[in-house]
Amino acid sequence: MKIDITWPSNLSAKEAIELQLQLAKKVITKDELPAKIKTIAGLDVSFTKDGYAIGACAVLDFDTLEPVERETAKVKVRFPYIPGLLAFREGEALLTVLKKIQIQPDILMVDGQGIAHQRRCGIASHLAILLDIASIGVAKSILIGRLKEEPVLIGQWVPLVDNDEIIGAGILTDPKLKPIIASIGHKISLETAVKIVLKTTKNSRLPEPIKLAHQLATAARF
Repeated sequence: MKIDITWPSNLSAKEAIELQLQLAKKVITKDELPAKIKTIAGLDVSFTKDGYAIGACAVLDFDTLEPVERETAKVKVRFPYIPGLLAFREGEALLTVLKKIQIQPDILMVDGQGIAHQRRCGIASHLAILLDIASIGVAKSILIGRLKEEPVLIGQWVPLVDNDEIIGAGILTDPKLKPIIASIGHKISLETAVKIVLKTTKNSRLPEPIKLAHQLATAARF
């Protein structure tokens, strides 16, 4: 991808929080997608014991879910672990790997939160706003809020709410495990985000783009 921006990695925690609050105002929660989605990219990050983050990107054909490009990038971690500010720890690695891929994806699926975040700007939103691209956050657990009820059928989803605000969806993809959490990243509605998560999930708890990116990130640590 042609990307001319750099990741803000030298901020204080206070400055990072302020940036999240500013970016949250720019999140678009309606569909602004191509007429036909051709490709979707899954993104994930792993960490090495010697202080590096490995960003992984798996680009898939949207119809067949076959991988069409894979890349990883290794960068030095320059931001401490602070709950709610993981975007500043992981974002540079993801931006770096996106600069390496040749295929421009139509949508990003990020292992992490979108607006299901205390400041409504997790990494899926943060990254997509900077890149002006549609995105979905897919997380393995709830960061904030609660499910209105527990989904019981495969493919069923229920709202994730924080007070009275719907901030995401709990989607049951494996009857033996807890629901995955999907949320709006940017330029997409929650209903469409859920449809895409279900469309890209097969025989696994996680959608294929996230699963493949996770495998890439994990393998690249060794």
